[in-house]
Amino acid sequence: MLRRQIDGRNLVEALGEWGPSMELADAQREALIRRGESKPTGKATVADLASRFYKARIERAYKRPQQVEHYIVRDLADIATREVGKIKRADLERILERKAKDSGPVAANRLLAIVRRMFRYGVEKGYVAANPAQSLTRADAGGKERARARTLTDAEIAALWNIDNAVCDHADLYRFLLLSGQRIGEAQAATWKHFDLKAGLWRINDNKSGRPHLCLISRAMRAILDKRDRSRAGPFATSSSTAAQSWLKRWCKREGIHPAFTPHDLRRTCASGMRRLKVSFDVVELHLNHALGRVAAVYQRDELMDDRRAAVELWGNAVTRLARAS
Repeated sequence: MLRRQIDGRNLVEALGEWGPSMELADAQREALIRRGESKPTGKATVADLASRFYKARIERAYKRPQQVEHYIVRDLADIATREVGKIKRADLERILERKAKDSGPVAANRLLAIVRRMFRYGVEKGYVAANPAQSLTRADAGGKERARARTLTDAEIAALWNIDNAVCDHADLYRFLLLSGQRIGEAQAATWKHFDLKAGLWRINDNKSGRPHLCLISRAMRAILDKRDRSRAGPFATSSSTAAQSWLKRWCKREGIHPAFTPHDLRRTCASGMRRLKVSFDVVELHLNHALGRVAAVYQRDELMDDRRAAVELWGNAVTRLARAS
């Protein structure tokens, strides 16, 4: 339920039915968005500012705005109902410190960038007189970032592969990401029309690189797709873009896996595994949809399709052997 006041009247509004159709995070997001319908006043809350900022500067400009929304809704939840004009630098510094501790330096730095932009927007639109995040730097958040190089060990690959579907709704997604080496957002956004199972192709049109991409489907990947529910929009369609990432983080903690790995580390593991299997650098880069150097780029990308298909089969076989041996 969302309680709010409009024109002096206290209103209680149902956001939806709690359960499979609406989790807590979804309810928080919906509340944040609806609070933004009111005009800014001297008593506007952080949620009011966050909603307006999200609609004006994020929702229309980002391919996947929900990635920013996650930071706004969850990380600012503790101050969401406070008056925006009473937020101090120290309040934001505590939030950044907690983010760095819970999610790491990169996530803390991303949150800092979003918070600074949000309060700068608040100054422009009259929500707040000064930006309380203006003097905050990366030293107050995650500090200097180092390039992440986490890949899974053979034991971690086997453990992840053998997660029971009855225990985790995302188990097939993790296996598919490990085999395909593609990004989690691409897999979750894919609809069935993007897959040509007869030809063994997955067309990825909306991706980080901006280049349409063909991912070759191995037999191991096909086995996963064949089990998925065709009545859904896509094989890995979900109402929450972050639930799979959160579950994996908790699972790593329960299993004593340190440092914890992320869905993106499955992509890196796929690339590293292919290289260990003597797949050429150019083939791996094409499979990941990375930009090739100027010399390599003169060749037609389709000329290496047979090599790319051989690579995904080689990697798929290696992963399934590890899983069976565990």
